[in-house]
Amino acid sequence: MAVSLKKFLKPLSLFSGAGADFESDISVYLIMGTALVFAFLVHSGLLIFSLLMGFFPLKVFNSISLAFYCVCFFQLRKKRYVFTGVALSLEVLFYTCFSVYWLGFRNYDLFYLLIVLVMQIAIPYAAAAVRVVLGVLIGFVAPLIIVSGMYSPGPRFLNTFDFPLTCFNIVVGFSGITVALVIGNVINKIVEVSQQLRMETLEAHAYTDSLTGLYNRRYAEQYFGLLSKTINRGANAVAMLDIDDFKQINDTYGHAAGDKVLIDLAALMLAEFRKTDTVIRWGGEEFLLILNSVNPAQAKVILDKLRQKINGHTVETGGFHLSFRVTAGIAPLDIDHIEESIARCDENLYRGKRNGKDQIVL
Repeated sequence: MAVSLKKFLKPLSLFSGAGADFESDISVYLIMGTALVFAFLVHSGLLIFSLLMGFFPLKVFNSISLAFYCVCFFQLRKKRYVFTGVALSLEVLFYTCFSVYWLGFRNYDLFYLLIVLVMQIAIPYAAAAVRVVLGVLIGFVAPLIIVSGMYSPGPRFLNTFDFPLTCFNIVVGFSGITVALVIGNVINKIVEVSQQLRMETLEAHAYTDSLTGLYNRRYAEQYFGLLSKTINRGANAVAMLDIDDFKQINDTYGHAAGDKVLIDLAALMLAEFRKTDTVIRWGGEEFLLILNSVNPAQAKVILDKLRQKINGHTVETGGFHLSFRVTAGIAPLDIDHIEESIARCDENLYRGKRNGKDQIVL
């Protein structure tokens, strides 16, 4: 049975700690952390360029950006994923404005705008409305940046670093777009797998008895519809097993002791039966057993062996060591008339109850 996952995360608000539309908190952390590390490394490289160029405004801006990303890392640790993503996007936008204004756009600084735009499309770090607003903001600012870049001659000393800085920005541009697309693809895979696991978990809860871990009666209704496709049409047996005097156990030792008896009995049955057999908690202290490729006579031998194991078993609960007994009725399983087969083994069960209990009746 699939392990239960965290409840599906939803983007609650712009600066809430809730992340994107996927379940794994660790994955959100790693994905946003990857984006921050990439941006931090880019600004570290740009800081080196600014130090080599001796251009004071660029040195200051990149130093501030690196400090700003340290703050973003701190916010990420607080699980403020939406805040981190929005802050990262705005910083890139401001840096592009600053860089183009001072240096011109011949060094392909506009690649940074494209990276952050792809980020809004590919990475669901926030609600769609938040990312649409940022996308519109980028689209509004981009023409203004281009116009300002057209009239910016750029510092004269840039000629020395023109080619390496251009190469750096091109590499960063393609790498950033690739990283954003890869992260987006990873998120989509996580969403797909998480949703599948969640559906399997919900289905398992719907068809599993929470106390014993066995299938429940709701599962039986679906199982019977598919039984003709999943079981051999040869000799098969169906049995109804009931705990003797179970009400007396609850009245004497308490319901916690009764629950422990049910849990222990379920474990004994799972250990005794094969994987091809099916054990269903039919209701209360009753259990329905479907024995595949076993005729009723063989089923009686198997169940009698189980009965003897139960007779030698004691349940430890609340300082008490109590024992219990079971009675079971067996009938041939007619796949085309399952309800009649169950009714027949039920009749045999109550015949065993009337005849003294602690027996297997065929």
